[in-house]
Amino acid sequence: MATLRQMMGNVKVLLNEPLPQRPSPLRLLTAITQNTQNLYNHISNTGKAWDVRELVFSVGSEQESVQLQVGDEFGKPLSVYTVDSGNPSHIEREVDFYELQNLNYDWSRPNDIGRSISNTDGSSHSAERVAFYRSSGGIYARVKPSGGDTVAEYKVIYSVGNWIESASINSSPILSNHHHLIEIRSAKSVLPSCQWWPEEKENRIRRAELSKTLSEDEAMAAALFDKYVQSIRKDKISFRQGVSFD
Repeated sequence: MATLRQMMGNVKVLLNEPLPQRPSPLRLLTAITQNTQNLYNHISNTGKAWDVRELVFSVGSEQESVQLQVGDEFGKPLSVYTVDSGNPSHIEREVDFYELQNLNYDWSRPNDIGRSISNTDGSSHSAERVAFYRSSGGIYARVKPSGGDTVAEYKVIYSVGNWIESASINSSPILSNHHHLIEIRSAKSVLPSCQWWPEEKENRIRRAELSKTLSEDEAMAAALFDKYVQSIRKDKISFRQGVSFD
């Protein structure tokens, strides 16, 4: 699996080894991280849970919202369920998640009903709904209804959104089998910054040559990536109901 550092070297090879600092390492790394994140964004729109992490958070007595110990890599919540490592009889239950503005929608019970909820396995979980939202630079979870006098733990499984936020120079993108597409697009991004000779006329000729070959290579690599994206989508039939007053 190619790391970001290795991909930087591969881009230089694609560019026929330009002069040092032409482009600079920072410019090169920026192009690679941006093009990597672009593919992450593209594939995340398929709804496929292909890069997943999980996190346990605790909700205390009558606590409504808690801040999650997670960075900007938190993307889309996929599943939320109860956990209780200290209770071997615990029965895991899934908790539905909502948009924050819909958390109170069609809620016809008292807000403090969580204090009276009794679970058959003796667990203290009361949440039936949870919403995840961003506020003041942090990621928060708000549960409904809030619990009683004890702490309850929940696990959220989420897809990674901002992969670059937690990446290092030695990190490998999950989609490393498509790293060549990232490298080709990164090479095209930094091509105007490349120099091989002191004479600018010769540099312009080299840039034009590379632009043509890189575009041809990108077309082939992008076609393979598009087939990969299509393979993780599921075709479905949708219906739209119409009403006529004629």
